[in-house]
Amino acid sequence: MVRPSECGSDPTPGTSTEENSITVLMSWDGQNARLQAARFPLLLLLVAAGCGNGGGTAPAVPVPAPSAEAPPPPPEPPGPVVLAVDFDNWPDGAYGLAEFRQDFPDHRWFIGWDEGRTEIVQGALRVTYPAMEVGTAVQALITLPDRYDELFLSYRVRFGEGYDFVLGGKLPGLAGGEANSGGDVPTGLDGWSARTMWRVGGAAMTYLYHPDQAGQYGDNLHYDREFVPGRWHTLEHRFVMNAPQERDGLHEAWFDGEPVLRRTDLRFRDTDAFGIDWLYFATFFGGADPSWATTKEEHAVFDDFVVSTERMIRP
Repeated sequence: MVRPSECGSDPTPGTSTEENSITVLMSWDGQNARLQAARFPLLLLLVAAGCGNGGGTAPAVPVPAPSAEAPPPPPEPPGPVVLAVDFDNWPDGAYGLAEFRQDFPDHRWFIGWDEGRTEIVQGALRVTYPAMEVGTAVQALITLPDRYDELFLSYRVRFGEGYDFVLGGKLPGLAGGEANSGGDVPTGLDGWSARTMWRVGGAAMTYLYHPDQAGQYGDNLHYDREFVPGRWHTLEHRFVMNAPQERDGLHEAWFDGEPVLRRTDLRFRDTDAFGIDWLYFATFFGGADPSWATTKEEHAVFDDFVVSTERMIRP
């Protein structure tokens, strides 16, 4: 309580009234309440406590609530680009496993990046396919930063002059779950994959592993377009996952900016435990048997990989 003898007492010497702050114990209804008065003028507190009115019961003193800080602004929405690699930061020369790991630090597995088959030439990645071999070049299953239900992939490729396409070979694509390939038929509960392929004469297509494929190996979804050796080509894929167990998944493809494929009846999965999870960087001749093998050493050059949530290359 504030004692009557304290009413009208002077502030602490050397300070002004407004510079004093006190703790006042007030009593009403038989209850003690403790009011912290931080930097309130002493005079106002004494008056509020009953000084000057005979020490009667003081009314409750409203204490201003501290002003709430403004909430932080919402975070910026993520941009459309999920992954982008253009190799421009590397000088011409060897591009091995160490360089690969800097450009693609998160990956599940890799093949061939430490065997001298890749190099940088004028700001692009040049891949060597050894002579008389099948299934040999480079591969990697590269982790995307999240699980997605819709993504786009684009990149550029140029096959060397005089390139012999033989029976065909693989090019990069996207995948989910266990990224089924190599004759591992998806069940709907494990995974799927979709890579571009070249076939005889450079014919281009999507090679799709999905639960409804016609046979043990993936379905061939043709573009009615051909790769031309010595010429840059731009490939684009779009995938939209199906609702589990439904055949409403989508795949679109563009070849040099022109639409070449659209499927809206695909079943990639029967569960939402996976979606679009990987950039499947695969390039090699094959097939598996020797009839797919290179007739001589071959080369292809890759550049401008972009995985995104919207189409980045406009017509």
